[in-house]
Amino acid sequence: MRILLDECLPARLGRELVGHEVSTAPKMGWAGLKNGVLLTRAVTAGFEVFLTVDKNLPKQQKLAAYAIAVVCCVVPPMTLMISGSWCRR
Repeated sequence: MRILLDECLPARLGRELVGHEVSTAPKMGWAGLKNGVLLTRAVTAGFEVFLTVDKNLPKQQKLAAYAIAVVCCVVPPMTLMISGSWCRR
């Protein structure tokens, strides 16, 4: 499965998604794009899943209009758990 990580997620999270092809918005050259443009480019590039911590994304975009699964991760502010250790974004 092709997974795109939003720029607000640490790139090393991709290493935890074993068995999947993972890239980041910045690695694709898409850092700073508005969400709608980013989702459109992700779909065009063949990504199947978009991971983000932007809890407002479902309110800002009509996600049903995009042929991509959007996963909004809920984490404590400014932290993510990766391989048993906490890291700051």
